[in-house]
Amino acid sequence: MSDFKFEVWPTEFRQINQYFGQNPQNYAQFNLPGHDGLDIMAPT
Repeated sequence: MSDFKFEVWPTEFRQINQYFGQNPQNYAQFNLPGHDGLDIMAPT
């Protein structure tokens, strides 16, 4: 996990669903070492 920190949280939900680099088994098919972003919970 990196030292990334939100200055201002972009939604009212303060939950990270998937961190950068997680789940390499899901991203290997795309030649990625893991998840290429940071997923946060947001209202629908």
